[in-house]
Amino acid sequence: MAKVKNAPCGTRGKIFNLLHEKYEIRAFDNTEVWAGNLKLHSGGKEFGPPLARLFLDTDDPNAKITFRVSIELYMRGVTDVSRMEDGDIDVALWTDADRHGFIDKKGIHYPDFGRKFMMKIARDENGAPVKNGNNAVFMSEPVEITKTGVFSFTPEFSADERRFESAGKTWIALNDITMSRDVVIVVTPRKIRACPSLMEICVRKYGAGMSKGRFVSGKFANVTRDMENIPVNVLYMLPFFEPGTGDILTGEDVRKGELGSIYAVKDFYRLDPALCSDPHAADFRALAEKELITEYDLVDLLDEKKTAKLSRISDLNDFDGSEELIEYIGEDAAVQLVGRADLRELVRTAHSCGKLVIFDLVLMQTSRDSRLIIEHRDWYALDEKGAPKKHSIAWLDYSDVALFDLMYNRPLQNYISAVAPYWITACELDGVRIDASQTIDRAFLKQIKNRINEVRPDAIVMGETLCPMEEAVDIPVDIIYSLLVDHHVHIENARPYYDLFETYHHTFSHGTQAMAYFENHDSRRATEQWSERYSELLKNDKDASAMWADAIGDKFSEPTESILSCLKNIQCSLINVVSGSRDAVNFCYAIENGTDFGECVRTDFEHETIIDFGRREKGAGAELHKTYSALHALKKKLEIVCEGHVFYMRDNLDEEADDRIFALVRYNGGDVKRLLFLANLDPVRELKAAFKMDFLNLRAFTQYPLTVLFDTWKSLGLQPAKISRMADGKELSAGKMVFTLMPLQSLMISF
Repeated sequence: MAKVKNAPCGTRGKIFNLLHEKYEIRAFDNTEVWAGNLKLHSGGKEFGPPLARLFLDTDDPNAKITFRVSIELYMRGVTDVSRMEDGDIDVALWTDADRHGFIDKKGIHYPDFGRKFMMKIARDENGAPVKNGNNAVFMSEPVEITKTGVFSFTPEFSADERRFESAGKTWIALNDITMSRDVVIVVTPRKIRACPSLMEICVRKYGAGMSKGRFVSGKFANVTRDMENIPVNVLYMLPFFEPGTGDILTGEDVRKGELGSIYAVKDFYRLDPALCSDPHAADFRALAEKELITEYDLVDLLDEKKTAKLSRISDLNDFDGSEELIEYIGEDAAVQLVGRADLRELVRTAHSCGKLVIFDLVLMQTSRDSRLIIEHRDWYALDEKGAPKKHSIAWLDYSDVALFDLMYNRPLQNYISAVAPYWITACELDGVRIDASQTIDRAFLKQIKNRINEVRPDAIVMGETLCPMEEAVDIPVDIIYSLLVDHHVHIENARPYYDLFETYHHTFSHGTQAMAYFENHDSRRATEQWSERYSELLKNDKDASAMWADAIGDKFSEPTESILSCLKNIQCSLINVVSGSRDAVNFCYAIENGTDFGECVRTDFEHETIIDFGRREKGAGAELHKTYSALHALKKKLEIVCEGHVFYMRDNLDEEADDRIFALVRYNGGDVKRLLFLANLDPVRELKAAFKMDFLNLRAFTQYPLTVLFDTWKSLGLQPAKISRMADGKELSAGKMVFTLMPLQSLMISF
């Protein structure tokens, strides 16, 4: 290490020698010099690496979060023989908190340079320096955050004689001393703490049909018209960009299926024309009056020659109707204008219904006929022939796309990170889902969220985590995925659920929000798989078949297995609703379009399959849809599923108990309402359950009213077993209260 001038004397001199002279950077002997146990302190919580999750009220312009950072330092012959004092060493906290970076005149984004805050010796209530064993403990000044985003911090150390503020002062960062992980701060809009529910929607399939033997795509307008029938808080739309179907280098048609993939994006700045209304049927002036077409659109979509005559909304009056306008601007521009109007109307309608709309941001690839392949070949991972590689991830093969070389590729990352802010600004969207976020370097994910939060502080940023759980712990987004598809489809016992959820809570940072679903577009419909399984079961078990025939009666005309599948369907969503914990991981339950009415046809956007919305209007599908609507209405009023702690009740005390009842209690502590959830996972047997609830500190001899908030059997029009209306506190504490559950029945009970 180069010698540092202005060497001090005394204790500071010893520290100076160990820190600046004896060792090279990243070559410290950690038996002599060590730093670690980095912690962030905020709101009475402590966070260690890799993430601290904090929540900001974006509706309050004066809202702020305050945090402090502590770090421990060991130096042989110094901290192990006496207590350090302020002045023995300078310690700084570097952070870019509250700073999203900046964009230069060329549109290139740069991270912020950050700033330093002084850290001093931590002291106890008597003012004495605090030690942890042989380690000195330093605490930063309070740092305020007033913005959502992703921010970094790291402690730095110096023992030279230059002033703290001096530009020439020599600082040694924490990671130069010890190989330790930093803590990244993810600041999320506080509304996310309400665990919003989501529906995955493929616009291509929303109201799609066949006409004269040809597939007719769904439209943005179909979603808009159906908005009140969508029983969730957030619409998550799969990619709506213009897709490609060919290979620009070979001229081949490489589309997958009859339709091609919506993830094969040809142009990130154009809407898929198939999703847009017919411009020839549009009233452009009326759309402009409603501010569904803006002057921004005219300048953005038209070339300089066209904007000479049409750059202001009032210029639309110079055209004698839509046909003359379309002839002037061209069919393509007209479609994009109408498409933007459609998308804005969809978003505004959602907002009027109290819903939000986010969209799928494709990061990893383009179609193989994207112009970017010609203009920026260096942005792609290339094969031995110099052509873009195809993309495969997990078990999925995307042979129709060209794979980006995205990792640490700053020009490409700058281009991609501008896409979401563009559409959020242009069409008032509420956030994004980042495709394959687990494969991206975290600095790039930070850039994406910060650019989004710069234009929309309350935007939701959700990251796909198609990876082992431990690889998702440092993904800096507001909502991660919880990969429960296979668990819900195949698990029929309670213990694997308990093990899975407890692993979530032990793995992730306090305050993590995870989207939980049991089917999506990458998998066969769970409802279809359950139908097949239950059909086989009923065929081979005459007693079960007779029992279900008696329970259903003439209520439904569908096969019995369809009713069982509907019960299993809503049961899995209820498990997703209640199984989280505010002090660990909370779940935002999610469904796929069609889940809410028991659709068995997969959302296969590459093929000409049709989702049958008619199922929502009759029979079990109609009852299931009403049940999801009731769950949506209930959850908005049920704060305990977002605010409460969870206690998983593994030990069923009933004499005939087995491991087929999943049960938990959500509670806040104290004498407040508690939520008991019980789910019979058995498709055939009526089961009983009794659980000790002594952890709730219920008062003996006090009668607690039991209120059934949700009963899936009753919701589907079946006759459930009766439960008591009152329960004695002593009886509940001791596990003497017995609950009876019908096959596949799920109950939410407050008391």
